[in-house]
Amino acid sequence: MKANEVNKVLNTIIGFYTGKGGIDTMDYSLTLYLLCIFKHDVISRGASKAEVVARLTARESSDSGLYALLPSFPVIASFDTTELEFLLTQFEQLPASYFELNFEELFETIFLTITESLFYKNRGNILHPRMGELILSAVDLDKYTTIYNPFAGNGDLIPLIADHKKYYGQEYSENLWRIAQLRLFVYHKSTEFILRCESSLDHWPMQEKFDLLFLNFTAPSQFEGIDEHSYDHDAETYFIDLATNSINDDGRAVILLNKSYIINLLADPDDETFSRLILQNYIEKVLLFPSGVFSHTGTEVLVLVVNKRKVDDRIAIVDFRDQLNFYKNRRQQIDWNKVDAERYKGSNPLGQTIWVDNGALLLNPTALLGNHFFIDNPELVSLSEVLEPTVLPLVEDDFPEYVIRVSNLTGNNIFPSKFVPGVIDRQRNSYYIIRREGLLLTLHGRQLRASYFNGSYIALLSPVIYHFTIQEKSNFTYRYLVDELKQDYVLNQVNAFSSSSIHKLSLESFLAIRIRKPRLEKSRNLFKNRSESLFDKEMQFEANVIHADAVPEDFDDFYVMGNDPQPIKMLSDEDLALKENNALLRHKIAGPVSNLEFYAQTIKDILQQGINKIVPDLFQTKSNEKQILNLGELLDHLMLDAKKIGRELRNHTHEFHVHEYHLYEVNLVEWVQDYFKKVQSLYPNIQMNLQISDEIFGAGVEDKTTKLIVNGNDELLTILFDNIFSNIRQHAFNWTELENRRIELQVKLNDTENKVMVYISNTGKPFPTSMSQADFKQRGVKYGDTGGSGLGGYIISTIIGYLNGDWFIIDESSDEGSKYTDLVTTFEISIPYII
Repeated sequence: MKANEVNKVLNTIIGFYTGKGGIDTMDYSLTLYLLCIFKHDVISRGASKAEVVARLTARESSDSGLYALLPSFPVIASFDTTELEFLLTQFEQLPASYFELNFEELFETIFLTITESLFYKNRGNILHPRMGELILSAVDLDKYTTIYNPFAGNGDLIPLIADHKKYYGQEYSENLWRIAQLRLFVYHKSTEFILRCESSLDHWPMQEKFDLLFLNFTAPSQFEGIDEHSYDHDAETYFIDLATNSINDDGRAVILLNKSYIINLLADPDDETFSRLILQNYIEKVLLFPSGVFSHTGTEVLVLVVNKRKVDDRIAIVDFRDQLNFYKNRRQQIDWNKVDAERYKGSNPLGQTIWVDNGALLLNPTALLGNHFFIDNPELVSLSEVLEPTVLPLVEDDFPEYVIRVSNLTGNNIFPSKFVPGVIDRQRNSYYIIRREGLLLTLHGRQLRASYFNGSYIALLSPVIYHFTIQEKSNFTYRYLVDELKQDYVLNQVNAFSSSSIHKLSLESFLAIRIRKPRLEKSRNLFKNRSESLFDKEMQFEANVIHADAVPEDFDDFYVMGNDPQPIKMLSDEDLALKENNALLRHKIAGPVSNLEFYAQTIKDILQQGINKIVPDLFQTKSNEKQILNLGELLDHLMLDAKKIGRELRNHTHEFHVHEYHLYEVNLVEWVQDYFKKVQSLYPNIQMNLQISDEIFGAGVEDKTTKLIVNGNDELLTILFDNIFSNIRQHAFNWTELENRRIELQVKLNDTENKVMVYISNTGKPFPTSMSQADFKQRGVKYGDTGGSGLGGYIISTIIGYLNGDWFIIDESSDEGSKYTDLVTTFEISIPYII
C-alpha cells in the first residue's frame, strides 16, 4: 500500500473540513466512519453514493450494523447531500484492491495518519500493536477465554485477540468508543466481542469474574465521567483494586500505570496498596518501558502483572528501557516498526530481567521501579545516615544581593546570580535565605546536581534546592559527597526514583539514596592532597565572584557569542540611546505592519466572496461624492502601502542587535498559552492547535498549571515566534486554493538534557528541499517567488542562540519525521529550562 496515495486523499478531505469550518478536530474520525460505510455499501454491496448519502441524511435509527453508529457521529448533520457525496467520492481515487484485500491496513493507515498529528487530542495513549504483543507475551494469552478490557479506548486491543475469545470492553468516552466499534467491523469480530459505552465502570456486574483483565494506560485527569463516590483513594489505586477483584482465582490482570504515580505511592508512608499486593503474593511481573512509547506524551509507563495463583515468592522485573531504543524521529518517539516483538514471545525470562523476592521488596520498595542495586549491600549507606536536612528561614524584608537557582549549581562550583527584581518578588514567600555552610542538592530533569556552599555570603535559595549539613561524628566530607553523587550508580537510583515529568525529588527520596562508604585511608590521602589546591582555589574563586567589581576572564565563554568584535569608535550616550530606540522600534512594528497587509487582503476576500454577491457595486462605494478613492481602491492602497513600509523596514534591518534585550525569568507555559490565544485570533482561517505535554503538568497538580521557567524575554520570544508563524503563513499555504491549512504547537520536555522542546508544525507546502537549513540561517538568502527579505531564518537563529538553545527544521516525510501524518514541516526549538 502506497502511503502517499492515502495521504493525498486524506489531505483533500481534511482540507475540506478546514475550509468548511466549525468541525471539531475530534470529529475528523468521521473519515474512518465514511470509509467503512463506503467499503460495506459501495464496494461490497454495489450501492450508489446517492443511496448511501440518502441513508446518512435520513436520520433513521438502526439497531445493528454501521448505521447504528449514526447518533455517535452528530457532525454528519452539518453536511448537506452534495458535501457528503464529495467526501465519499474521494475514496474512489484509491485502488479497489485496498478495500477488497487490504482494508485492515487501509483503516489503520488512515487512523495512524490522523492520530499522529498533535491536533487529534485522543488522550495520546494509543497502544501500538507491537507494544500490545510485547505485553501480552508476558501473560500467555492463549490459555485465557474471557477477557475484560476497561478503558478500551480506540479498541487498540481488539486486533490482537483471537476471534474465538470472549471479549468484554468498556469505554466512557463516546469519541473513542465509536472508533473501537469501527474496529469490530474492520476485523470481522463476532457477537462474542461486546463493547459498551458507559459512564462508570461500576455498571459492569462486579460478581462476574474474568480470566484476564487488560487495563489500558489512562490519565487520571480525564476521568470526569467515572463514578467513584464511594472510594476514598486516588483513581489508580481504585483501578488496582478493580483489577484484583475482577479476575477469577486462576486469572491474571495487566495494569498499565504512570511511573510518576508509582513513585508518589511508594513515597507515601500511609499508603498500603503495594505492601498489600506483595503480602498477598499477587505481583508476578513488572514491565518497565521508556518514554516515547505513546505518540503524544513522554510519560514513562510500567506494567503490573497480577497473578492470584503465583507459586513462588519472587517477582520478575523486566526492563525494556535499554532495548527499545529505536527512535523514529527527533521527538524521541519509539519506532515500533523496528521492534521485533516476536523475539520476546516464549522467551523466559523476557528482556533484561532481575528477580526480587517479596521480603527484599518490602524492605526496598523502589526495586519495583528497577532499582535493584542496593539490596543488602553492606558497602552502602543511605544519605539519611549521613546528612541532616536544614530548616532555612524565608525571606522577610530586604532581599540579599545574590540568588542561587538550579542553573547556578555547576558541579563543585556555585556561580550565584545578581538579584534582579521580577519573578522572585511575586514568589518571595517560597524562597529561602541561606548563610550556613552545607551541601546543596536538587534534581534538574534527571540530573542530580550537588554543590558545596561555603557560607561566605548570604543568598536567596530557590525552593527546589535542599540544604543539608553533615551529621556530627561522620567520616564523610562535603567534597567526597559532591564527587560521589555524580557517579553512575547514584544516577541509576535517581532514575528509579524520578519520572519523566518535571517533578522535584521529595526530601524522603533524596535521603533514601545510598552511597558508598568512604575508605578512610584513601579519603585522608585524597583530601590532604586536594585541600590546598582545588578546595582553596574554589573558595577563593567564589569569593572573587562575589566581591570583585570585574567579571572573571573565563566568564567570556558564557556570554560572548561568535567571534570577538573588531574595535569600533565609541558612540556617545545619546547616539547609543537613539540606536537602541530605533532598533527596538523596527522590530516592534515589523510584525504588525506585515499583519496589516494580510488583514487588508483577508477583508477584501471576505467582502468579495460574500457581501459582493449581494451588493455587486460594493467595491465602488464611497463615503461621499468628494471622496476620490472607492472602497476597493482604499483596500488596494492599504495593502500596497503596508507592503512598501514592510520592504523599507527590511532594508533597514540588516543587523539584529539581540543583546539589546535583557534576559529574565519567563514562565514559558503561561507565555506560550497567551501567545497561542493571540495568533488564534489573528489567523482565524488557519486551524490552530496547542498541546502541552502531560509530563510538564505531572501527576497531582491542581488546575493543570505549572512553572516552567526559562531565561528569556517576552518581546524577544514574540519576535521569534512571529517570524516562524509568518514564514509558515507566507510560504507554506496557497491562499488561492482549497487546502488543509493547519499549524500545530507542542511543548514537551527533554529531561535528559534539561531542555524544553517546542515543535511548530504545519501542513501545506514543505520546506524547499533545495534550500538547506544552513542557507536559511544566513542573512539575505531567499528562495522562490514568495521569498521575503531573507532575514527570517537569520533572526530566528540569532535569538535562539542568544537563549543558549538550538533549532532544527524537520521534513516530516523523512526518516526524522513522523511519516504517518499530513504535516509536512516542523520547526523544532530546544531551550534550557531553570526549574
